[in-house]
Amino acid sequence: MLKFVCFILLAYECEAIRLVRHEGGNLIYALANGKLVSVEDVPAGLKCDCFCPACGEQLVAKKGQKMTHHFAHKAGTNCAFGYQTSLHLLAKDILANARRMVIPELYLRPDKPWLRDHLISPAREILIDEVDVEQNHGSIIPDVAVYAGGKKFFVEIYVTHAVDEEKLSKLKQAGISTIEIDLSKADRYIQAADLSEVLLGNSENKKWIFNTQVDKYYQAFLQVSEKRRIFHKGHVDYTDFCPRKLHWVNGKPCASQFDDCFNCDYQFEVGDDYVLCMGRSLVTSIDDLKKPRKERRACRTSPVNFKTMADAKLWICPDCGYPLHRVEGKQGSFIGCSNYPWCNFTMPDNSK
Repeated sequence: MLKFVCFILLAYECEAIRLVRHEGGNLIYALANGKLVSVEDVPAGLKCDCFCPACGEQLVAKKGQKMTHHFAHKAGTNCAFGYQTSLHLLAKDILANARRMVIPELYLRPDKPWLRDHLISPAREILIDEVDVEQNHGSIIPDVAVYAGGKKFFVEIYVTHAVDEEKLSKLKQAGISTIEIDLSKADRYIQAADLSEVLLGNSENKKWIFNTQVDKYYQAFLQVSEKRRIFHKGHVDYTDFCPRKLHWVNGKPCASQFDDCFNCDYQFEVGDDYVLCMGRSLVTSIDDLKKPRKERRACRTSPVNFKTMADAKLWICPDCGYPLHRVEGKQGSFIGCSNYPWCNFTMPDNSK
């Protein structure tokens, strides 16, 4: 057993040494006269006059015929952070000179996949007015600050360390939207042109770690939501006073939390003992939030053809939130509210 443990520890140590050497030997960008240069653009050997961007030691440009061209430390040391630092500097240099950039899509709550999410804005290309790199913005020094269309947002480059909770908290307090670009798995011999495409040309490996629009829409959804209690009956968890009246329990209109609420377009949030329902407000999306209630009502009622009672129960009254149903009157059938006589909403029956 002891031999096995020693073998595992030795293997782990060897792998750690290999990784350090691997990263130190993969330098293809270095500093020359304070600027980042490629190994392909400098003379071979010590004539390159280049230095490691991490530890500052003098480098040798290895430009032989057998191995990929790279920089190595003159002293033969293994710098564990040279590659990461050079990639970080190159990314910031590319962004500093950018005039266009694709920003990622923005969702309301991508961190809660069990709930219905809402797309706030799709990935799109923006025109950049101005960029500054590692400048002080109050208590925050972002990697890059981008100014576009009269607005400012930050860009953080993730090579070895993602934005931590402390910095994220400062970003939220400052109210500045921030994109994180993940380069942790970038090719170690990536060229500037390919890195430029990753940074500027697509939305992959990018995400909003904070965006002011999220809280704005979250609060707007809360304003049109009603909190409904969840109670247990038999083997089912029910939601009190469902506006669609999908079930009746103890004389009250209810919905099954699992079967109905999780799949309902009017569900905004489901907690342990409650559901936030937007049924009475007729809101199912961000587009609905932007419409007056009258337009939401028209959208929910005008094109409907009720062929069966089951179809009718899927539609709720735009005035009171109770289910609609077919009524046989003296002049023929029509669609009315099941909350009559307290609600007098009607509409033509177009199913015939």
